[in-house]
Amino acid sequence: MVPAGQLVGALLSAAGCSLLGRRPTTVLAATVSLCGSAGLAALGQSGGGGGDVSSSTVAGAVLCFRLLCGVGMGASGASHPMYVFELCGGACHWRGSLNGSGPVCVTLGILVAFVLGTIWGWQVTNWSRANRHFTKYLA
Repeated sequence: MVPAGQLVGALLSAAGCSLLGRRPTTVLAATVSLCGSAGLAALGQSGGGGGDVSSSTVAGAVLCFRLLCGVGMGASGASHPMYVFELCGGACHWRGSLNGSGPVCVTLGILVAFVLGTIWGWQVTNWSRANRHFTKYLA
């Protein structure tokens, strides 16, 4: 469900960047990702019975939250480079490094998620992902 959500998010972010602007679209993408990640983490702690996804209701909720995560990631991945270019302008010599910081941070986040998931379980991993999306508001 995440790749399908990423496709939808990337397509919707083009309209969002034109209508709302680059920064509001990036913040909206972070909000959608935050809702999906927090929903997955909360589902694992309360409604999922400690990670039991055998019932169809819980499985449907997991799919919906994964779709939300994908939409947010796709929209953020499409709007972030445009926003960085807008900030730097055409002659900024830091533009390439700043645009490359997005994929590097995502890759480091995946590494941290795997390490935390191995040590503490997937609920902690989802809360750490939600925290990562929340920090986008501070930028």
